[in-house]
Amino acid sequence: MTGENTTPNQESGYDFKYGRRFHTQSSTVIPDDKQEQDRISGQHLMIKKMLGGKLFESPVADILESGTNVLDSGCGPGAWLLDMATTYPQSKYYGIDIAKDQFPAQWPSNANFTMLDITQLADHFPSNHFGFVYQRLVAWGIKDWDKNVDAHMQIVEPNGWMEFIETVIVPEYCVNMGPKMTAFINTLLQGIKEKQLDLAIGAKLQDKLASAGAINIEVRKSHLPLNHSGEPGIRTWANISMFLASLRPGFVKGDDRFEDKAYFDEYLAECGEECKEFQTCFVTYRISAQKPDTTTRN
Repeated sequence: MTGENTTPNQESGYDFKYGRRFHTQSSTVIPDDKQEQDRISGQHLMIKKMLGGKLFESPVADILESGTNVLDSGCGPGAWLLDMATTYPQSKYYGIDIAKDQFPAQWPSNANFTMLDITQLADHFPSNHFGFVYQRLVAWGIKDWDKNVDAHMQIVEPNGWMEFIETVIVPEYCVNMGPKMTAFINTLLQGIKEKQLDLAIGAKLQDKLASAGAINIEVRKSHLPLNHSGEPGIRTWANISMFLASLRPGFVKGDDRFEDKAYFDEYLAECGEECKEFQTCFVTYRISAQKPDTTTRN
């Protein structure tokens, strides 16, 4: 196929679909290109504002100020890591991601970026190495969440902390989702079904962390307004709609009518209007947990 649909593979390990670049050697369905880099950077500012300017919610300020090792697991362009490295310069920061082209051109001396698949964490880093491990919005690329949680439990030090953020867009977990948006999301979920991704993982992480032996688990939920409730909802929808548009290959696989870009764009715009009318919200789960002195999987 040629033209707007798919361009020839010009770089090893990548496919180009609908003007976007995708990994071929990973389970992720998210593109890896400049557009996605810009969207993620804007997303960081949105999350920071949602948290009232905070960069984390775990009780780790003291160890960050005294100095510890910090991992940003699936760091993307590194916006969170760079923010942390300047706010708490006494600590040392490690960012890992498969999207190496998104790494910043330069970074402070207390930060480091490494191209690494999240699934290789436990093989790359020594056990009990990090005082704080942070991971957010990686559900679109991880199949085995038991392995992911176990790896983070292994590399965090005893009494160290882990923090996860995942937004759930699966209709039955969302708030006031209308029929058009429900059909749209279900089409995507059907289209990427073979990837075996658990896109409701945010609602399940508490139990998985408890089973892995974590303690002091705290779960916080936030409703993300889509195109309503003032400026925050408008900004959220702008970012989410860009994200959904980037997943068009999955939509097309679920319903080939979305091959027509004009049809896809119109449908997405109509979903935005429906979300405004129905006051639709996605749900974000923010989970912090501590590794005990000794760990036993339940």
